[in-house]
Amino acid sequence: MYNCTFSVCNTECLLLNVMTEESVKQKDQKYFEHNHYCFEAHFMLRGEGKFVCGKNVFTALPNQMILIPPRQYHKVFCSANYAKIAVAFNLSAPEKPTEEEKIFAETFLGLDSPQVISCNQEMKELLLKFRQQYGEEETLVQREKVKICANSFIVALFETLCESTNQQKKNLSYVPAQEFVIDDFFALNFALGAGKKELAEKLHVSSRQLHRIMKNKFGKNYREKLTEIRLEIATGFLVDSDKSIAEIAEILGYSTPTNFSTFIKNATGKTPGQIRKEAIK
Repeated sequence: MYNCTFSVCNTECLLLNVMTEESVKQKDQKYFEHNHYCFEAHFMLRGEGKFVCGKNVFTALPNQMILIPPRQYHKVFCSANYAKIAVAFNLSAPEKPTEEEKIFAETFLGLDSPQVISCNQEMKELLLKFRQQYGEEETLVQREKVKICANSFIVALFETLCESTNQQKKNLSYVPAQEFVIDDFFALNFALGAGKKELAEKLHVSSRQLHRIMKNKFGKNYREKLTEIRLEIATGFLVDSDKSIAEIAEILGYSTPTNFSTFIKNATGKTPGQIRKEAIK
């Protein structure tokens, strides 16, 4: 559908593809030996997948995932009636990483062979949600939701890798970072009904602590940050879509187009129609 970039712990990530593969044919499905320049994560929903990498064979059963590092030649044999979710992504470490950032990046970049990972129910639900979000029509809002799923997936994969390899995370408290939780909340709750209390509960802090966190991380209070996000989303729809002003107003949670237009006018000094006309020129 589309590629998108995001970052985790200052490690730049690129999401390349999320797809579901399945078969009801009563014979093994195999692919010729090949490699890719990116990471491949194959999560088995049903059936069995055998990944042949050189002389080694890695078997993934339902609720297991095989993570294949870049440039690893492999071929795949899947049993009849199999179904799996495949995610392709890339990472590049910061030029001058801190010790904690180095641990995060090298957990992935240091892999020299495929890893078979047992996934819990939470990871399975995350992958199903990830696949659903990726398959939706591409819009500004949908793109942000995909980034959130991608971020969640990489973080969950990092934590699972650490557990499966007994690697020390050394209290990487920024994974997942508060910024991610906040971005996640605003991306999914940007309409007028979003509440400061709900965000504070997600962060397990008081309303007063949330105010300090928002000021420290964004230089804005909760309401100012929400307004910024809503304005960005509204402008994106006005510039990049053919949705009517009434439709955009409804998406943003306004009861009438007039109230939406007033919000845009107060925030930008322009009407929604003027913003749309200027973008066409």
